[in-house]
Amino acid sequence: MQAQDLKALKLLARSNEAGKSTGPKTASGKTAVAGNALKHGATAAPPPEKVATWLSVILEKPELSPSDFLPVDEAGRCALELALAEARLAVAEEALADFTTLRLEQKGGPGKKAFGGAKLGMLVDFWLREIKEGTVSDAQAAAMKPVIERINALRGRPRGTDREYRLLRRYAAEARSRRYRALRAWLGDAGEWA
Repeated sequence: MQAQDLKALKLLARSNEAGKSTGPKTASGKTAVAGNALKHGATAAPPPEKVATWLSVILEKPELSPSDFLPVDEAGRCALELALAEARLAVAEEALADFTTLRLEQKGGPGKKAFGGAKLGMLVDFWLREIKEGTVSDAQAAAMKPVIERINALRGRPRGTDREYRLLRRYAAEARSRRYRALRAWLGDAGEWA
């Protein structure tokens, strides 16, 4: 089989799989997920004033004209994409920070109940050092391992909100990735037209 035939088969397989998309099929399921973006705003369209601020910085123009928002050339398009990506990242990171702050306030601050506490973190670090240096037996190390894993899992994030927290972190990571791609495109194109 030739390489072109193999590529065509792979493309056909991908398009067939794309047709089997997961997601809600029923009207009630679609209604249930329709408001997901409104819960936290992390994936909502960024406010136009934030986009305008970023575009002004990127283009180094204190005053923007309407044509700056409707670019006709590649450089303008890349600048607008970068401004959108920066604004989306700001919105996603704000949603994550707001969520974390809200959970901390509900838990009464970053004490032992909310995060496992700094003392437990120091204890984990001590145990890991002892295990690495070989000063504890294999049985002791095996007994410590589940405790260490659980404490490490609790470090730096609120308990009981795992799904929402992971989702907001994913949105922020996706926004960072989008900004990275937009920045690469801007820098690549900036070199061509500057």
